[in-house]
Amino acid sequence: MPITVLPSPKAIISVDNIDECDELIATFTDNSNGTISSWSWDFGNGNTSSDQNPPSQTYTGHGNYNVVLTVEAANECKNSATQIVKVYDSPVADFIVEDVCIGSLGSFLDVSTSHAGDPITSWHWNFGDGYTSTSQNATHAYSTSNSYEVILAIATANCVDTARMNITVEQAPTAGFTSDLTSGCAPLEVNFTNSSLGGDSYIWIFGDGGISADENPTHTFNNFGGADSVYTVKLVARNAFGCSDTTESTITVRPNAISQQTFRIIP
Repeated sequence: MPITVLPSPKAIISVDNIDECDELIATFTDNSNGTISSWSWDFGNGNTSSDQNPPSQTYTGHGNYNVVLTVEAANECKNSATQIVKVYDSPVADFIVEDVCIGSLGSFLDVSTSHAGDPITSWHWNFGDGYTSTSQNATHAYSTSNSYEVILAIATANCVDTARMNITVEQAPTAGFTSDLTSGCAPLEVNFTNSSLGGDSYIWIFGDGGISADENPTHTFNNFGGADSVYTVKLVARNAFGCSDTTESTITVRPNAISQQTFRIIP
């Protein structure tokens, strides 16, 4: 008995876009060989079609999508072809700026994120004053008081993203203070007057274990010994970008004369 072997068609997919970041729109075209009588498309995104050249398809969400075309010839022989399209998640660029004042070495800290398995591979900083860096975490000192747009561009193997921040570079604060007393007997209550320039927050360190965040604090110093106690008072002035300046002065506290008296009891 003779056996007749019928020719099979050959399914061939042509596509204009096979990978993209975040969202992919692709147009698929049938380039199959043979006398085709029907087409069956499965686009891997939940859509199907029986058109020879179907409508464009949209893919959203990270992943690989298998597009399958099955063609059938008039002799009922079939053949299938598969095309993979890929959608990548873009990284999210973000950064923190610290200690940006004239003459200070400011810190530019990368806090960008990316999809697991698709790490960030490059960083490019533009500090807005003509200087750049390709470090992940960069440092830069500005020489002029001004407003600058800082730009961080990051890239994975497949996608990119950019973050921007406007910063104002100003003079670092200048710490200064006076006190109504610099010496006296214990307990010595001292009123401090803050004369700092350009500060937004303050930390006082009184040298006896006491601290204060008040702008103009009052502090009481004690002396429980037999000799003068000298306390070094420090004031740290800090601005909104974390730049700081420190100044200090001393307070001398004499022991209380009454507490040092020796009483003799006469029987």
